[in-house]
Amino acid sequence: MFSNNKMDPNEILQCLTVAEEILIISVTDTRGIIQDVSNAFCEISGYTKEELIGQPHNIVRHPDTPSETFTGLWETIQSGKQWRGEIKNRRKDGGYYWVITTIFPRIDTDGKIIGYFSVRHDITALKQLKEKEELLKEQSRNASMGEMVGIIAHQWIQPISIISVQNSNLKLKMELDNLTHEDIDQTYHNINKSIEYISQTVNNFKNFFKNDKVATDTSIIELVEYAIELILPFAKENGVKISLNYDSDLDWSFVTTSKNDFAHIMMNLIKNAVEAHVDNQTLDANILIDLSKHEASYRLEVCDNAGGIPDETLPNIFDKNVSTKGEKGTGLGLYMTRLIIEQHFKGTINVDLKDEGTCFTINLPSKG
Repeated sequence: MFSNNKMDPNEILQCLTVAEEILIISVTDTRGIIQDVSNAFCEISGYTKEELIGQPHNIVRHPDTPSETFTGLWETIQSGKQWRGEIKNRRKDGGYYWVITTIFPRIDTDGKIIGYFSVRHDITALKQLKEKEELLKEQSRNASMGEMVGIIAHQWIQPISIISVQNSNLKLKMELDNLTHEDIDQTYHNINKSIEYISQTVNNFKNFFKNDKVATDTSIIELVEYAIELILPFAKENGVKISLNYDSDLDWSFVTTSKNDFAHIMMNLIKNAVEAHVDNQTLDANILIDLSKHEASYRLEVCDNAGGIPDETLPNIFDKNVSTKGEKGTGLGLYMTRLIIEQHFKGTINVDLKDEGTCFTINLPSKG
């Protein structure tokens, strides 16, 4: 068809016909008034050509699209440059669709801009999938929040008890007229220490549920230790020991766009292991976290000796709605863990049965 780089008129017409049906195309003047559209544009927007031609292009503008997007778009194309980006548009029936849009200035023989030519690609299905994943992630975080509130409550039992006992002793000594300055100072010290502990737990969990997305250059060791600090009281309460092994002489520099996403996946794995120990009543309950470096990647292993995962569950353990906890589980924890590792950290996660327990292995790209 394309021999000698020439096409006959029939072939050209055929290509234009195909483009008319497949490509989402619009042509406007310099003010953005629609002069022509393809059939594909009509199909996705729900308007006929007659309804579109002569109308401003913002007839399909969706209110969710920030005005800043269009400000930048117009500044770019009015300067004679090409603009490309994702836009959410509104259908005639009130629905929406997402497109990747490329807009080219139309230039006459004198070099003057006489209008604009736009080509779009429908990405609605991809966007809806991402929206669904974000919703699942939010559900997973909300479930974690409920669980963490329970952990906080357990952490507060001891300091609140100390405060109550100290107040009772202080009141008793006042009633017996046996109160000294030393008693007041000691009571103040004990109560203040308990309040500081309560305040610290609040700050820890408040930071955990922040939606931080700022890139941070940190140590992967700090991230692991942060997660352990959050979950350690829960592990201790259930008689589970957590150990962290790594070579302190190595460079553990790591760049993350979400410290709390990392903490979320670590806490999912550790909490699952603690609950497995509790369910199986493990006598010598341990969780071993081993961090090693392999060329341009880190390997993080979280292993327990809680009896392992049933063979029939293991192959699908990261699938949505598959849970190791029976009716108690949501099936979201490990699914979201894998999603976050693969999409946010560009890593991988695998699971194996090992030494009477379960071992999750995470591989993450190291800095540089």
